[in-house]
Amino acid sequence: MLRIFAAPDHAWWISLSTGGLLRYDGEKKSWLKIGALQIDSSDGHAPNSKVGRIAARRKQNKTPLLALVSDIDFHSNDWYAATSLGLLVSRDHGETWGAIQTGPMISLPLQSVRASSDGRRIRAVSLRGLLFSDDSGANWTWHDLPLESGGALSLTAVPGDENTLVALAHLGLYISRDWGQTWNAAKSGLPAAPVQDFAATSAVFAASMRTGGLYLSSDFGQTWNRAGDSRADDYFIALAPSKNPRAIFAASATEGLYEFR
Repeated sequence: MLRIFAAPDHAWWISLSTGGLLRYDGEKKSWLKIGALQIDSSDGHAPNSKVGRIAARRKQNKTPLLALVSDIDFHSNDWYAATSLGLLVSRDHGETWGAIQTGPMISLPLQSVRASSDGRRIRAVSLRGLLFSDDSGANWTWHDLPLESGGALSLTAVPGDENTLVALAHLGLYISRDWGQTWNAAKSGLPAAPVQDFAATSAVFAASMRTGGLYLSSDFGQTWNRAGDSRADDYFIALAPSKNPRAIFAASATEGLYEFR
């Protein structure tokens, strides 16, 4: 297992370390493998030519989704997945997936992806830097975090905020107030140490440190404070937002699951 995702339809999804996705079936109380990769064939014609597009519509092959899925961003219509095969999109709630060409490297492996609510702005993390599209994936440009960040690992969008994007990097946490155009390191109380995980609600930012400890911000990352009781000294391997906008779930490596408010 790589990651667990909660979809908008209240279904749970798991990405497998062997590739592919599992979806929890509430009626059968079991996990089912789901997802097919749709491969368009242009019958030898250029895929972007008129003849090639017509041929592709006539002949569409599907194979099981075997890609390693690192991240999924769920929206009402389009779901985006960062995978070992590049950026994939599904318009039928994960039943089938098709590739989005991120410039000349269609199969560039990706680690994380976030899209705006209207699907026009897409931000993705690769080992080579950040990929940005402002026209629903038709065109892409390269961006990057400040050099001292060591490079991005994952992206988090803030619920209800179309402007703030947070990047977990090798050497810290970086916040953008213009959805990725400019970045600043999160400081003002947050230690200058690698961050293990990050989660956000519309009211609380939370960051767990690889050296142990949990830090919270109630002003959208402007200032940070260490969570105050002894539980906050644990090593938290994963954070997740709660339905309560003022609460964060934190999974301790040794003591179980906590809810911090």
